[in-house]
Amino acid sequence: MSDISKSLYSMTFGDKNTWEDWHLVPTSRPTFSLPALKDQSIDIPGANGKIDLSDALTGYPAYSNRTGSFEFMVVNSGQSLSIDSSSGYSPSSNSAWIDVYSAIANYLHGQRMKLVCDDDPAWYYIGRFTINQWSSDEQYSKITIDYDIEPFKYSIIDSSDLWLWDTFNFNTGIIRTYNESRLTFDTSGKTFEIVGTNFPCIPTIFVSTDSILTTSYGTYSLTTGSNKDPLILIYPGAQNWTFKSKSGSGKAAIYFRERSI
Repeated sequence: MSDISKSLYSMTFGDKNTWEDWHLVPTSRPTFSLPALKDQSIDIPGANGKIDLSDALTGYPAYSNRTGSFEFMVVNSGQSLSIDSSSGYSPSSNSAWIDVYSAIANYLHGQRMKLVCDDDPAWYYIGRFTINQWSSDEQYSKITIDYDIEPFKYSIIDSSDLWLWDTFNFNTGIIRTYNESRLTFDTSGKTFEIVGTNFPCIPTIFVSTDSILTTSYGTYSLTTGSNKDPLILIYPGAQNWTFKSKSGSGKAAIYFRERSI
């Protein structure tokens, strides 16, 4: 495997990169399993087909966690941890592979953390990771890392952040900047276009003064500070939100992250 491939297919668990910190090389390109649909149906005797209730509670599909594993390998000799090296490895070290294994297990096993793939740097996954097994032969050792992660991956930047040139996808990306410098309004009210993600989400809404929010799905009262109401959802596509201050001028910020499978 070339150095380019090693870098391209590396992963960052928390603040540890599988290649830069541990010199792990994936045995195949890491991929994630798809989340299973939480489907629910009722089979009524004497009637044709079934009644699908999968969307009945929320109005949209719900998914289970993703589960699976990644397999990595490391050279037994000359690629071991060096306690004195801030970079993690010393080419001259002949320490046993068990040192590397212990370092990974101490950092990762049973922990819940973020995971970023180097070939998909605009997104992160979050969940729990465990060491499944370790096998060794004369030249290489292999380690299997199991994952139990949330069904969606999340955008590195949220809807109030400035968008970043280096991770922005000009083919599919959407610029969302819903912060206090943009969302200003007064007692007469002002309407803003809010663009949702692939899946509905509950945002956190900050307002600088008591306000009224009107969307296509209802009218809601917001109090000064942060508000998170399970009845206020941002749906896929563009939608109009109208903020109206109860007194004087006001500012708003809408916090949510794009989600994707």
